[in-house]
Amino acid sequence: MNTTAPDFEVPGIDPFEHEITQYRLSDAVDNGKAVFLFMYPFDFSPVCTGELCGLSDAQWYQFTENVEVWGISKESVYAHDQFADEYDLTIPLLSDSHADIAKEYGVCHDELENHKNIPQRSVFVINRNQEIEYKWTTENPYEIPNFSPIQEAIERLCTNVLGEDGVPDVEIDYEKGVSDFSSHRN
Repeated sequence: MNTTAPDFEVPGIDPFEHEITQYRLSDAVDNGKAVFLFMYPFDFSPVCTGELCGLSDAQWYQFTENVEVWGISKESVYAHDQFADEYDLTIPLLSDSHADIAKEYGVCHDELENHKNIPQRSVFVINRNQEIEYKWTTENPYEIPNFSPIQEAIERLCTNVLGEDGVPDVEIDYEKGVSDFSSHRN
């Protein structure tokens, strides 16, 4: 694929400090980082919550110091902060409040469940040259990605950056994420 990823700068919530921080793609790649960019429709929805809890619980990216993992939706940083706090998420959540990033990346629903300009569930793995190494997207808001190809793309990047060790196996426990969501709702 290797097309240039559109640059962006948006506010996001640091999940550890609970502070609003600016995130810029070009800053990450200029600092030698690859970016695993994960777009999703809504905070607090059953599918998104299960998926993000599972991804956050996996914590495999913590072993890849040269890879940033960012979640993006249209929600405000305040909603993101509440969402991250309630579910102990360890991923920075960025606010694409006008859906500019989703539109630029070509993954925006015109309308979803009576909401306008909502990001499609999408994954982009962006290398240190700001090129898209891997892309997955779906118009079905209930479909979740297979994480094996994502892991392979990140392993290829890490092998180029870190040597032969790569990253640990990804274990995404979607069912646990859905269970966590259900227990918080009761």
